[in-house]
Amino acid sequence: MYIIDFDDTLFDTHAYKRARLEAVQAVGISEDLFWKTYADARVTPDGTFSYTDERHAALLGSHRKDEKAVCEAFAQINDRIHEFVQPDAENFLHRLKATGTSLVLLSLGDEGFQEMKTHRSGLHMFFDRVVMVDRTKKDVVAELMKTNEDPTWFINDKVSETKEIVRLFPAVRAVLKISPKFDRMEYEESGLPFFDTLTEIADYAIN
Repeated sequence: MYIIDFDDTLFDTHAYKRARLEAVQAVGISEDLFWKTYADARVTPDGTFSYTDERHAALLGSHRKDEKAVCEAFAQINDRIHEFVQPDAENFLHRLKATGTSLVLLSLGDEGFQEMKTHRSGLHMFFDRVVMVDRTKKDVVAELMKTNEDPTWFINDKVSETKEIVRLFPAVRAVLKISPKFDRMEYEESGLPFFDTLTEIADYAIN
């Protein structure tokens, strides 16, 4: 079984966010305000991952910005979501699928927002199961491993999250996809295999 993350693994979330920033800058939002309100929209005080276009627009509205214009700007970028899929993602998933092993997409964030991204990306069709969680992935991994007799792979970009999964489930074979939002040294010091591309990950996991 391959458990695969979406953001910054299959999908270039870094570039997607940058495009969203540029879109709202065109309607009068500064970069500083964008990132400040993004952080507030992303996680609630109780630790729930809650980001949506509407939530972010409402927070910008509290700073006397035009919520409707912000939502329209975000919508324009959402219409281009397929452009932010990693260039080798489809071939990567084709190769894993060809092994006959089940593929599970496990993504952290608001369920509706994550489903919108995964469906518009076109990648959801490769997966046997798609799971969205708004707090932690570990409970889903535990559930999946109860019914899986094959080796379990966990492919993700976040070092700390992946190390926690390996600590809790030592049988998991974890591989890291390098993301530009983290320092490369963090990957080098992780003790886990890490790669720049999904193609390299497929070569490693299949061979």
